[in-house]
Amino acid sequence: MTRSTPFWHWDYTGSMTILLSLIIVSVIIGLLSLVMLADRGRRNSLLRQAADQLGLKFRPYASLSQPVRQAQFHLIECGQFRHFRYLLEGEFQQRPVNIFDYSLVNQQGASTQTVVLLHCPLDGKANWRLQCWQKHWLRGDALTDQQPLTLTPLSPHQKPAGLRKWHIASSEVGLVQPYLAILEQWCLAHPHLHIEYAAGMLMLYRPQYELAAEHLEQALQAGCELCQRLATPQAA
Repeated sequence: MTRSTPFWHWDYTGSMTILLSLIIVSVIIGLLSLVMLADRGRRNSLLRQAADQLGLKFRPYASLSQPVRQAQFHLIECGQFRHFRYLLEGEFQQRPVNIFDYSLVNQQGASTQTVVLLHCPLDGKANWRLQCWQKHWLRGDALTDQQPLTLTPLSPHQKPAGLRKWHIASSEVGLVQPYLAILEQWCLAHPHLHIEYAAGMLMLYRPQYELAAEHLEQALQAGCELCQRLATPQAA
């Protein structure tokens, strides 16, 4: 007579397979977490050293200042976080600067990018706003605290030939014309960077890219050069 298997019989083979799979997945997650933590610790150390070399102050964590929040940069307004990591602040070439890693979370996903923010006052343009980038990356969604400001885009015939397919928008389109030659030359030399200008501050960043510590000085030099050229468009 064939013995039937009780309904309460435990399938050890299947259970062991599931258990081993869970263990393997847990080990992989644990190892990845350790690697990420080690990498973050290393980045913290490297950026701290870079700050010392550049004569800048370093803070591992910081929150957005009131002037930066009030400037309503598109990058900041599309995210949920108001805090960031690895702030380097001070003066570079006698210009106030900030560098930080800003993590962005919205319905399009999560990303971290290094932001270079420079003091860049332009005569008579305290309230002027500008956006310039090659590929549209962010837009407001249901997770955004408040919808980003909508600027007026330049039409294709208003743009220089090299930036005809780029996104260039401003709060006052008529004020952009003197800067187009500068933007064309600079953007074509740095096609992956996004440029925002608001409240006398120039923001530069490459989406989803963390700038290596050894490249910070070069990024600051390029940013300061752009600020100088924007301040004297007639000399370009």
